[in-house]
Amino acid sequence: MRTFDNRWCDNSRDFFAQKRYLPLLRRTNVQRTLSQQQRRQVEMVAGRLRALIPPQPPCLNHGDSWAGNRARAPDGRPALIDPFIHYGWAEMDLHNCLMYGGFPPRFFDAYSESHPLEPGWRERIPVLFIPHLLALVDYQIELAEVMPWLARLLNRFAG
Repeated sequence: MRTFDNRWCDNSRDFFAQKRYLPLLRRTNVQRTLSQQQRRQVEMVAGRLRALIPPQPPCLNHGDSWAGNRARAPDGRPALIDPFIHYGWAEMDLHNCLMYGGFPPRFFDAYSESHPLEPGWRERIPVLFIPHLLALVDYQIELAEVMPWLARLLNRFAG
C-alpha cells in the first residue's frame, strides 16, 4: 500500500505541496505517463499554492465526501459514511463533493452557512483535484478521461 508522509509542517499549503503534490511525481506510472512539461507544471502548481489558496484555519474533515458516501439515517436525516477523518481546510473536504459530484446546490449553501468559506473557493477548488488525478494516473485508471482533465488544470493553475 502506498502511503504519504503525514509529519507536521508549519504551513498547511507547504504541507500539501511537499507531502501530496510532489511525492506523486516520484511514482513510476506518473513519471512514465506525464510529459516532462506536465511534471514541471505540477512542480509549478505546488510552488504556487501559497498564492492560490488563502490561509485557512484547520477544521475537522470527513475526508471522503463524495456522493457514494451519502446515506440517510433511520430518522431521515442526511448522513455520511466511510470517513477518513482528519484536520484540513474546509475546501479540502468540499473538493471531493465537487470533483465527483452528486451534491445539490443546497448542500453547499448549508455548508457555507455553518462554516463560511473564503471568497473565490469555487474557482480555486479544482487545484485540489490535481493530486487525485495524479493518483489515478499512478494506478492507470481512466487515463483517457483523466489526462485531458489533468492537462486543463495544470495549464490553468501553473501560471
